[in-house]
Amino acid sequence: MNQNTDKPRCQNGHEFSEENTHVKKNGWRVCRTCARAYNQALKEARRAKVDQLSEVERAKLISRDYIKARVRSCLSPLSIKGDCLAWIGAKGSNGYGLITFYGRVISAHKVAWLLEKGEIPKGLVLDHLCRNRACVNPDHLEPVTQQINVNRGARVQRQLRESG
Repeated sequence: MNQNTDKPRCQNGHEFSEENTHVKKNGWRVCRTCARAYNQALKEARRAKVDQLSEVERAKLISRDYIKARVRSCLSPLSIKGDCLAWIGAKGSNGYGLITFYGRVISAHKVAWLLEKGEIPKGLVLDHLCRNRACVNPDHLEPVTQQINVNRGARVQRQLRESG
């Protein structure tokens, strides 16, 4: 409590009002102004630190066991099309699995590749050899150029039209 006034204030002098106060389950009051500034500064510091790292170094920030457990928790207990490991967590509108990694959303198959095989070579993208976008099995992924990836996808689409 600030000595100069009878209104309760946070340690930085912001008044505890209904609009500016969040009451936690344990009864503690939190100043939204201070919390917002602190959280924003923390996010920016983390992002700046993470931006300087390579993909492999980013993957190492969170322990491999933790990431593997997260990946496993989102895998279907039933395999699809043989030995595909189907991602049942969040997916983008394009069908690829997504995982939040230090505040950024990354494709789940890229995280699986980083954990098992290492960094994706520069200038290459991961192609799903099984053509199952939800698959995160690193053995079903191959680093190729974007053009090869597009050509393979178009060939499969052409074959499906011709057979269907």
